[in-house]
Amino acid sequence: MNPLARMQYAEDLVRYESALFNRKIFYHQEKTNHALSLTLSKSFAYDAWNVELTGYYNLTSKETMFRPKISWRATDALLLSVGCIFMNGPEESVFNYAGPVLNGAFIELKPVSNHSTMQ
Repeated sequence: MNPLARMQYAEDLVRYESALFNRKIFYHQEKTNHALSLTLSKSFAYDAWNVELTGYYNLTSKETMFRPKISWRATDALLLSVGCIFMNGPEESVFNYAGPVLNGAFIELKPVSNHSTMQ
């Protein structure tokens, strides 16, 4: 019950938990990690519209991410996109922590140069 020993214990515990969390967010819990990612993209109406679907699955951590997006070239210089992102994972995984904060819809307005194509 030495106060200095208790402080040292608390400091060591904080460093240990911090190291564990850092390993988790940088995916260093395992020697190797394996994941699959697929993006499907299709343009329509002379490249005025583009539909994109992206999926991600981490085989090691069992985390998933899904992101549909539709884009419309409103003018020669402006691209309007709408979509959403959904992340999910097992309890205490990175996507389980990030999902409630980052899951949701988005709207993008992007200037586009005349020389680029919609991607």
